[in-house]
Amino acid sequence: MSLLAGLSHRGEYPQAVLAEFEALMVALKQAWATDTLLPGMSVIWYDPANIPAGWALHNGQSVLRKDNPLLTEMSRLEPTMIGPGDGVTTITLPNDGGVPPPHIIRLG
Repeated sequence: MSLLAGLSHRGEYPQAVLAEFEALMVALKQAWATDTLLPGMSVIWYDPANIPAGWALHNGQSVLRKDNPLLTEMSRLEPTMIGPGDGVTTITLPNDGGVPPPHIIRLG
């Protein structure tokens, strides 16, 4: 499925806008490959069926503290964004409640 499929229900966006969006998506993928987007950073992602490795949906899931030390520190400093999880082994990712557009967060 194209990343552009989620943009418009009727395909009404001008070609220049679509080309710019596609270029942005290429740049974001390159940034993920070079780790320039740090753990805790969130982005809108229009293809929730194809989430890149090292990222997770904002769906309130629990992740291991030992695998995500920077997010664990964020949960301590900014508890309204990253939840405490069970308080021992897990933290809780943000939850958008299924309200579009979907967001993903960099793990780590």
